[in-house]
Amino acid sequence: MIDKKDLLELISVPFKLEGLKPRFIRISSAHISGISYNNIGEEGLELLKELLSSGLKITVSTTINPGFCELEKKDCDSETCKKQLEIVEIFKKLGAKPTLSCIPYLLGNIPKKGDHVAWAESNAVLYTNSVIGAWSNKESGLTALASAILGITSYYGVHLEENRIPKVKVNFNFKLRDEVDAGLAGFVLGKVVKDSIPLVPNLFKSRYNLIEFLASVGTSGVIPLVVVEDVTPISVSKEHISQMQSLSIDEEEINTAKSSLENLKNEEDAILLGCPHFSFKEVEDLLKLNRKRDKFIFVFVPKEVKVEAEKRYSKELNDKNIKLVSDSCILWCGIISRNYRKVITNSIKGAYYLRNVLKVEVGIRRKSEIMDV
Repeated sequence: MIDKKDLLELISVPFKLEGLKPRFIRISSAHISGISYNNIGEEGLELLKELLSSGLKITVSTTINPGFCELEKKDCDSETCKKQLEIVEIFKKLGAKPTLSCIPYLLGNIPKKGDHVAWAESNAVLYTNSVIGAWSNKESGLTALASAILGITSYYGVHLEENRIPKVKVNFNFKLRDEVDAGLAGFVLGKVVKDSIPLVPNLFKSRYNLIEFLASVGTSGVIPLVVVEDVTPISVSKEHISQMQSLSIDEEEINTAKSSLENLKNEEDAILLGCPHFSFKEVEDLLKLNRKRDKFIFVFVPKEVKVEAEKRYSKELNDKNIKLVSDSCILWCGIISRNYRKVITNSIKGAYYLRNVLKVEVGIRRKSEIMDV
């Protein structure tokens, strides 16, 4: 039987590792990752069953990440999808909103500036800290779930104002033309800054490119916050900036990073977009581009985006061979069931996980290249 004392012990670990007395702060919301059956398997499912049988309930607004299957479809292994549905049902009974999306900051769970939250899912943590100005450490799925039930999180890391001040100024010595450049810049940045909070210039032409940048920072690095000039609601004095360590990322580093992520040798089986999930606007922007290819483009979106887009743009989606997929992320069981072994994506985060988790060959192409603009 799991009780609140067990959960308190779990979120106290950072303090115990340092030999310090735990401190906590109340949270307004939580977001939980690690709900894919492909990740947690039977052991994770059994733990969730035990938690549910303990009678504990979520006490703050809480959303959950995508799973492994599209729940209303029957195009993946039936047993796996049955298990995935069971996981989602447990979270619903615990009190979570079944948004099944990695962009809760755009729908279903939008914190306010200054809110303390307990979020897992690295792209969501980075966005809520760096853009919204809410405060969250990079939680694990388990610690986020524990905090969702307790209504508190450990008061350390970037919940402390002094730990949100940037320590290193980063310059990009190349042009960030699009989402691929932004993603590669984030991927390199995550590696080179280690655990120091960086200050970066706002060279991003759209919210979408900024999201791709932050998602890639979270893929390669451990930091939960990037201070983006004129975006992040953190004031940094000119004097502090003048005293900061400075480093540059050049085009050669970007090209090296891209080469390390790509291994596609022949023509692709499918094209995968939406890592992180596309918003409704991003689906609309995609449909504005020309398309000549006959390969399927699978676009991963929140369920409410899929419903609205298919209602309004059914013909356009069909004409361009675009299929919207909800409930899952780019690590989708459909890739396995269809035996896709060679894929293209415009997401740096997606490329990293497709290659390293699903073991498929990956090519990286800009959205404009994919759509034959």
